[in-house]
Amino acid sequence: MDNKLSRAFHYLIYLSQERHWPMGATKLLKSVVFSEAASLYHRRRPLTGVKIVKGPYGPIPDQYEEHLEWLKNAGRIRIKEGVQTYDTTTYESLSAPDLSIFEAQELEIMAENGELCCKKYTAVALSKLTHGYYWRIIGVGEEIPLAAYLDPEDVAELPLSAEEETQLDMAAHKDSLHA
Repeated sequence: MDNKLSRAFHYLIYLSQERHWPMGATKLLKSVVFSEAASLYHRRRPLTGVKIVKGPYGPIPDQYEEHLEWLKNAGRIRIKEGVQTYDTTTYESLSAPDLSIFEAQELEIMAENGELCCKKYTAVALSKLTHGYYWRIIGVGEEIPLAAYLDPEDVAELPLSAEEETQLDMAAHKDSLHA
């Protein structure tokens, strides 16, 4: 499971520790979601290629648990689960991340979005930002197109794949049936 998403998680955890950013599970997951969308906007392609899906409490990278568990089992990070429901899950990097598969612009995108999520917003505020139209109309586990996190004017300029156009059309049609 040593792939771009695992390494992105490790990098964000490492940065948060090195720069003293308060990062729990929500901020880590939103940092990846925002980095994926920012990469789509700036580079016209996703950062890691992970699907973003509706989780019970917000949009999340698909199969994120497996990637974090792999990093933990590989001895690269430590995960400390909160004792109470409201306690924050925290992460500790146990080694420097391998960044060899990332371009400089990708590292910059992750650092900017990690800092934004950790320093500017609370976990609750981040959740409000990401619980938009598409998150509300789809079911848990369904994919949220990355374009849903961009300004509508930005989306008009992006070359969407046929699959993304179909997802957007289906989501809009599903909403009109419930209106």
